[in-house]
Amino acid sequence: MGLLNLFKKRKNTHLSQETSDTEPFQKKKPNISYSYTKEGILTIDFYDDEPSLSQTYDSIRLAINPVALQIENQDIYNCMVSWYYDDSCYAPSECGSRIVSDGQENILAQIDLQLIRLDPEYVYILMKKILNKNNVIGHVEDGLKENPARPCGNYVGGIIEDDVTGEYQEYFSKEVGKAVHNSPKMIARRERYRNQLKEKASQFNYSSSRQMDSFSR
Repeated sequence: MGLLNLFKKRKNTHLSQETSDTEPFQKKKPNISYSYTKEGILTIDFYDDEPSLSQTYDSIRLAINPVALQIENQDIYNCMVSWYYDDSCYAPSECGSRIVSDGQENILAQIDLQLIRLDPEYVYILMKKILNKNNVIGHVEDGLKENPARPCGNYVGGIIEDDVTGEYQEYFSKEVGKAVHNSPKMIARRERYRNQLKEKASQFNYSSSRQMDSFSR
């Protein structure tokens, strides 16, 4: 809770300094847009007006399958997350628009579908803390390891509302992480990843051998 409170204070302080003549964050609804595909997939575009200097994007798109997966008796949602610049080129597609992104990942996340529709602060913290690119890629990379310090597969956790204080906090279920990490899908993904590494190593060794042969002639 301490880190979350610190995060909120920094955010509020920044707003008071930079946008003292504007409305508070909760009313900045234009930064968040919602749409649905024909298949019922909820898509959320979040524009980050306070990106860090190291970010290679200023917007995040989250597509959520609204049918929850039951993993360790918890509702987990299958999602696609991508990162892009707001002024990127758009191309039409069956899903409404296709963004020129800075990468995308298939993830499993703990999401409150009601709060994500109704509370901009919930969306803000979810996007900034859980779905920032470094955090997601870190989980995905750990999912490709056989025995990481924190098994996760492609599960990234989520944001939940504290039953007592009502404040939002980061949440990661170790039980869900282990179950996803050891699922048949993730086991197969790690096997494919190992095979890809072996193939790349084999190609590199073959190329190096050919170069050595050409030098010795």
